Amino acid sequence: MATNASFRMHGWDEAACDEVEGSARLTRVRAGKSYEGVIEGEGVLEMLMVSRSDGGTEFCGMERVTGSVDGRKGSFVFRHDGTFEAGKVRGTWRVVPGSGTGDLQSIGGGVTFESGHADSYPIQFDFHFDN
Repeated sequence: MATNASFRMHGWDEAACDEVEGSARLTRVRAGKSYEGVIEGEGVLEMLMVSRSDGGTEFCGMERVTGSVDGRKGSFVFRHDGTFEAGKVRGTWRVVPGSGTGDLQSIGGGVTFESGHADSYPIQFDFHFDN
């Protein structure tokens, strides 16, 4: 099932966790997200980022989303992988198997994401339920 949703970022807290002169910089980010559309609720994202010497960034992280998907309530975890280059973020998010709770216990699926900076970010969440 493919459906539209959107999210907003809030509470971006970034701190260096490892810096070596002349090398890539590692940072840790904790951010909040709010969702509207087929996903209704809040997310908490924990992410590690590597800022390369060429100006690009690579990241990976985990986000617990709590609320509802298509009217089913509970929570689940997205795994994030992506890059930020030339003003655009590109990433893939996938639902971590077995991370669902409540009515979302059997959720699966993911998001392919690409965007520049915005107040609200539209996404296409392709999801399914195994029961």
